[in-house]
Amino acid sequence: MANLETRVRLAVDSILDNEALRSGLDDEAARALLDWGGAWAKRLTLQTAAIEDDTEAEESVYPRMKALRSLMRGFKDLALAEGWSPESVHATIETMLQQARVLFGSEWRPPADFEQKIGVILQSGEARARLLGLLAILGEEAETSDRIPVKSSLAEGKKPEGFFARLFRRLRGG
Repeated sequence: MANLETRVRLAVDSILDNEALRSGLDDEAARALLDWGGAWAKRLTLQTAAIEDDTEAEESVYPRMKALRSLMRGFKDLALAEGWSPESVHATIETMLQQARVLFGSEWRPPADFEQKIGVILQSGEARARLLGLLAILGEEAETSDRIPVKSSLAEGKKPEGFFARLFRRLRGG
C-alpha cells in the first residue's frame, strides 16, 4: 500500500504552492483561502486510503481536486472584483456552483438564501471581508451538504426571483 501521508502532503502542497490562488490577496485573506483549500485537499486525499496504486488514487481524486482549485479561484476573483458587470458576477457564481457540486457531491444544493448572502457579501468594500464571507457560506454548506433539503420554489407554486433578477432590476432603475 502506498503511503497515504505522502499523498496528503502532495495534495495539500499542490494547493499551498499554487501562486494563482493567492495572487492579489493580502496575507490574511490568502492564508484563509489556502487553509480552506488545504483542508479540503487533505479530506479528499484521505478518501483514497483503500486504493493501493498511487496513480489510481490520483486519478480517482483528480476531478474533485480540479473543482477545488476552480472554486478557490472563483472565491478569489469575487473577493477582488471591482466594477464587474452583474452578468460577470452571475457567470462566476454559476461556475462556482457547478464546481461546488463536483467537490461536495452532485446532490449538494445551495440553500434558498444563497444568492442573497452572496449579494450582501459582495457589497463589502474590502476584499478580505468578501473572501472570508464567501468561505463562511460554503464552509457551512459543505459540512452539512448531505442534510440540505432540495427545495424548489417552482414546486411550491412561486415564481423564483433571485439575487440577480433583483440586482438587474435595481440597476435598470425598476
